[in-house]
Amino acid sequence: MGRHTHLVRSNDKRLAEIRLGLTGKIPDGLLFRISSIDNDAPRAFKMQQQFVADLMAAVPGQARKQLSGLVAQAGSN
Repeated sequence: MGRHTHLVRSNDKRLAEIRLGLTGKIPDGLLFRISSIDNDAPRAFKMQQQFVADLMAAVPGQARKQLSGLVAQAGSN
């Protein structure tokens, strides 16, 4: 039953993607995990925040907004 359940969920997911695609919406996203090995948690967190700030500063404006999820992807509603 487990495999069948997976197939049904996969089909449901695909149908939802198709429905959204027909409306011009593209269900897509990015997830980043940022981590470091450091016994000093506040220092590690500060370093991770700086990394994210530097990364976002290196990306052009419109792409930065899309990457951060602040605007919809071009062509979607």
